[in-house]
Amino acid sequence: MLPGIGPATAKKLARLGIGTVADLLWNTPRAHRDFFRAARIAECRPDRETIVRARFLRTRVRWLRQGKLRNIVEATFSDGTGTLKAVWFNAPYRARAFAIDVEYFLIGKVAAGPARTSVMESPEVERADALEEAEVRAGRLMPVYHATAGLSQRILRRAVRAALAHLGKDGVPDWIPAGISRARRLPPVRQSLEDLHFPVSRAAGAAARRALAFREAFLFQFQAAFWPASREKPLQARPIEIDAALDREIRSQLPFALTIGQERAVAEIAKDLARTRPMRRLLQGDVGSGKTSVACYLCLASVARGFPAAILAPTQILAEQHAARFRSILVGSRVPVRLVAGASRERVFSDPPEIAIGTQALLAEPGFLAQCGLVVVDEQHRFGVRQRAAAAGRAQAHAPHLLAMTATPIPRSLSMILYGGISRTVLTGVLPGRAPVRTVRVDAASRRAAFDEIVALVREGRQAYVICPSIGENPKGVITLHRKLLEGAFRFASVGLLHGRLAPERKSETLAAFASGDLQVLVATTLVEVGIDVPNATVLVVVDADHFGLTQL
Repeated sequence: MLPGIGPATAKKLARLGIGTVADLLWNTPRAHRDFFRAARIAECRPDRETIVRARFLRTRVRWLRQGKLRNIVEATFSDGTGTLKAVWFNAPYRARAFAIDVEYFLIGKVAAGPARTSVMESPEVERADALEEAEVRAGRLMPVYHATAGLSQRILRRAVRAALAHLGKDGVPDWIPAGISRARRLPPVRQSLEDLHFPVSRAAGAAARRALAFREAFLFQFQAAFWPASREKPLQARPIEIDAALDREIRSQLPFALTIGQERAVAEIAKDLARTRPMRRLLQGDVGSGKTSVACYLCLASVARGFPAAILAPTQILAEQHAARFRSILVGSRVPVRLVAGASRERVFSDPPEIAIGTQALLAEPGFLAQCGLVVVDEQHRFGVRQRAAAAGRAQAHAPHLLAMTATPIPRSLSMILYGGISRTVLTGVLPGRAPVRTVRVDAASRRAAFDEIVALVREGRQAYVICPSIGENPKGVITLHRKLLEGAFRFASVGLLHGRLAPERKSETLAAFASGDLQVLVATTLVEVGIDVPNATVLVVVDADHFGLTQL
């Protein structure tokens, strides 16, 4: 136990998740206050956070009879240049918190009050004589921590000082190799911790944060690099070697030539597939770059080596589209393509090997997944952690190679690439014949002109999507907008409606009608968020785009 920290204080610290000296030292301050530069009341500017040093004069409590606001505490302070009134709501204990003629620091935003009195609402308050005067005179910044009831900033600062004293000058070993520390000019850990809490300047505090952040990132990445080798049961994968003969055979099955970007992606991924260590790779590429074609090539390689392959899609619509796409590519091929999704669920077999495409329903086929050489997860951010773990086969003796595909990697995916042993392949370029995508923001004044342009495209024989943020019959709902477009701008066209409350059969019929061209305009929710592929649809309208997340857009 550190000096000055008894059982009662230790219990309060535990509420903040602090149970050891290390926890205390790594409890980063949320801010630093320069109490040496406290302002005079007469110099305070409105609506700017200010530190004022003033003498307490009196308090007044106003009790209210109605509403949630039951009482108002007003404390009056003065520093000789003016008067400051501090105000707290529903905090009657504040009336007993101050001693007359004692100086306090008040931190908050100042507003003009009556009779040349400045007002601070709910300021932070620290007793001036409670702060070590030597620190204030030296101009040293004082840390401000996240606190809890009964645990003042003074107690926290004293606890941190006691922890630093407990360490001594050389009490923290450095886990960074000396050569890297010198090359990065990293100060010793003990000095960084001192500057993290009690920096002599803001620059010193920022340098300490950078040094400690580098050490933490280095340790995390070091652990991630050795994590696969340190597991008790290292997973084994079935190697899928793609030699020149197999490459020629696969290309003979494909009715198209790979783009330069696809060639690079296939070559990069093939190196991982040839190993016995399970591949964990993210294939990132814009819409239209040809990720599905790369997946088809790799699935054929797995089947050719005697191992089935699976593609996991987040929605039945996307699974059906992938299945239709694969079947069109593999017309005349001996490789079966099975759909495992909803009412269209087909039975899958691993002998002879085949390609299974489905939704989460595929996860109910653990025997099949255990035999797969490759599992492709499309839009993996739409799946839960346990679902992704099941797809990766972590509970099996043999694990499939895993390839995730996305156009918009979420922050967690990027973190796994940086620190978690996930490799990344970026698919560049677009498929032949695709025109550049033009994105335009349309304000209310230009909306009529924009819809006139879309109407002209539809009259020329093109198709359009209109995406809404909600289903209900409200001004922004898909049902309301569908009715308005039928009665207004697109009264001459066939307009379809698609949302999550429709029966599965109705959804499939609507999508099929749009894909065949029987529907010219499709008004839908984010049900069509991923993977809807209708080449004749050349424009997509997103209504109230600020209601959508970045990945959805």
